[in-house]
Amino acid sequence: MTITNPLTSLVIFTVALFSIILAFAIWGAMSSKGARTTQFKENLIIVFGLIRSYFVYLVIIALIALAFRFLTK
Repeated sequence: MTITNPLTSLVIFTVALFSIILAFAIWGAMSSKGARTTQFKENLIIVFGLIRSYFVYLVIIALIALAFRFLTK
């Protein structure tokens, strides 16, 4: 399957890249051995902030894609 729309390939690339970054952030927060409980909670707050910004980013990309779809009809 080939993707001919450059916007679709850009969305797929950025979602995959941010998913990899998010996975490393979660892994880093979970693997802090011997860390204090407050440090672990701070790491989780950072990770949940990343997850929230990830979903906001997906909504913005979806709105841009819908706008392009309606403008190019």
